[in-house]
Amino acid sequence: MDINITFVFGNRNTFTIKMNRVTKVAQLYVLIRNLLGSNILYLVCNCKVLGVDDFKKSLHELDCFMYDTQTLSVVYKHEDAHYSDNDLIVYNYMKYMNTMISNNNITNTNNNRGGIMNMLDNITEDLFSSQIVSISESDYDLYATTVNLTDIDNDTCTVCQEVFDSTDTIDALFCGHSFHQHCIHDLLINSTVQCPVCAYDVRG
Repeated sequence: MDINITFVFGNRNTFTIKMNRVTKVAQLYVLIRNLLGSNILYLVCNCKVLGVDDFKKSLHELDCFMYDTQTLSVVYKHEDAHYSDNDLIVYNYMKYMNTMISNNNITNTNNNRGGIMNMLDNITEDLFSSQIVSISESDYDLYATTVNLTDIDNDTCTVCQEVFDSTDTIDALFCGHSFHQHCIHDLLINSTVQCPVCAYDVRG
């Protein structure tokens, strides 16, 4: 069974991903690093830091993922702060992968930070490509604004390919493209965080 995980980061930014419960915590970290960037300190679930000791565990093995929905906080590194190796998630990646290499007698491995990160990225590539990233229902109004038909340039909704009329409710994204409200709402809630016209990430 899948679990819907909402990630909270930055200034009230959120997005939701449907994850398989057999996903490893290490894979979850790589997925979020690829989505948000490499300057992540750690993920927090129910006031518990998901650390290196959890990396090898599947989500279903952790109490904080026992429900069908869960919220995780993404904690970033502060650009002016100094962190020890134990604070850096990259260091924890390396520690975890070195353990895997040792346990499985893997040879000819590029045993450096870049090599370790590349190995983790390869492990997670299929997982990353198969995930649906969307926004939560409660946050929809943060990313779309209702506009008048006379205020938009396009006369057709590119989601359903139907022409707008005066009775339609039309929502615009901050990139400037407009759609039927029900069309773009369903798309952002269930399928993607990108504008279907220009691929603008609505999260900014």
